[in-house]
Amino acid sequence: MQLKETLHNLFPTRKLRVILLSLVLIAAFISVSELAVAKLFTKIILNEATYSTQELVLLVGFFFIFFAMTRMGQFFQRIYRLRVFDKAFQESDYDPNGTVFPAYL
Repeated sequence: MQLKETLHNLFPTRKLRVILLSLVLIAAFISVSELAVAKLFTKIILNEATYSTQELVLLVGFFFIFFAMTRMGQFFQRIYRLRVFDKAFQESDYDPNGTVFPAYL
């Protein structure tokens, strides 16, 4: 119950709550993507001798592209998360002196 109230106090609009949920899902997707990048790297290293030069170049290129995409996704997710929290604090009735306005008491 307190968690729900806190969520509504921190993120007063439905739009902000949906954005927060989206950011959580994106963070989970990025974590899974990083595991896939690690698996691809392991596959390339362990089976290097079985690939032709062309296949190896293609896999290494795909690895670097996929790795860069996960890094960029993580960076943009963190930047956007900061903006969402900043906007949520500005729209909430939070008092910087540590008190909450009477509407929430």
